Amino acid sequence: MKQRMTYSEACLWMEYRRKHGGIGQARLAYLLACLATMFNRANGGEAQLHDFLPGVPEQKPVEIIDAEQMMMFWSKPA
Repeated sequence: MKQRMTYSEACLWMEYRRKHGGIGQARLAYLLACLATMFNRANGGEAQLHDFLPGVPEQKPVEIIDAEQMMMFWSKPA
């Protein structure tokens, strides 16, 4: 069963886009990089997001040894 957008809903989305703009080039690049990463991993690859998104540094895993260290990690601003 196909569902379709009504004319009034399409008008609401057009008004929203006029007011807020599109998703933007940076957001689009991020979404495509996420999709490429998921596709790569689904097919047995080991790619990371930074492999498909130039300028994003590689994230290294954080080693947490005890609860105090974990609390300090969580309390850091992003």
